[in-house]
Amino acid sequence: LQRVEGNEDMLRSVVGIYDEELPRSLARFDEAIARGDSGTAERAAHTLKGMVLNMSGEEAGELARALEREASEGRLDHARELRERLAEALVRLDAELEPLRRRAA
Repeated sequence: LQRVEGNEDMLRSVVGIYDEELPRSLARFDEAIARGDSGTAERAAHTLKGMVLNMSGEEAGELARALEREASEGRLDHARELRERLAEALVRLDAELEPLRRRAA
């Protein structure tokens, strides 16, 4: 709520966009990894990084940053391992965001 300076409408919008776009961005990343497309994986990881950091997801943001780096260096096997860790961090972030969702509803 601090990030949106107490603006409830903005909070609803930010949380709604995050909830809508996160699955798409994850799918884009996963599809790029499956195809061996490091460029698209890097861009998708960059998007993920921004999304989770906007929601104050520091752990998930660091993992997304690492995914972006691994993809940019063409190390897609390691990116797959990091993706699993990101999924776990996103579950924790989701739990942290639940009170915001209720407040924004």
